Amino acid sequence: MPWASRAGSVIAAIALLSGAAGWAQSVTTPLETKTLQQETLQQSVQRRQAFPFRPDCNGNTQEMAACLWQERDQADQRLSPLLGGSLTLERWRSTRHSVCERSAQRGQGGSILPILWLECENTLNATLLQQLTTPLGR
Repeated sequence: MPWASRAGSVIAAIALLSGAAGWAQSVTTPLETKTLQQETLQQSVQRRQAFPFRPDCNGNTQEMAACLWQERDQADQRLSPLLGGSLTLERWRSTRHSVCERSAQRGQGGSILPILWLECENTLNATLLQQLTTPLGR
């Protein structure tokens, strides 16, 4: 991922996963940034549970992001057995992360970035879930 190391991409990852951009008071160090980009589903669930805003799809920006984050994690949990376990799921999460990071760049520097990013991830998850669960011939 040559573009993943660009400063803008790192800032986007920090804003989404660490609570920067006004979401929370936590600060992420450069070392933690690399870890966040490789975050597992379990780590994501734990971070979401510690997120200071409760999911509300009709709420403010932070609450909508929490809602989309929750939906993403729930879809990942449904995908895990369909993909044959956590190893394949984590590969999917990594690839999806890269694709959606690129897609969300248009929201760079704005509070809409996490929503664009998570919406992308949820759309890709929904498509994959449909492909894996729809019987042939339908």
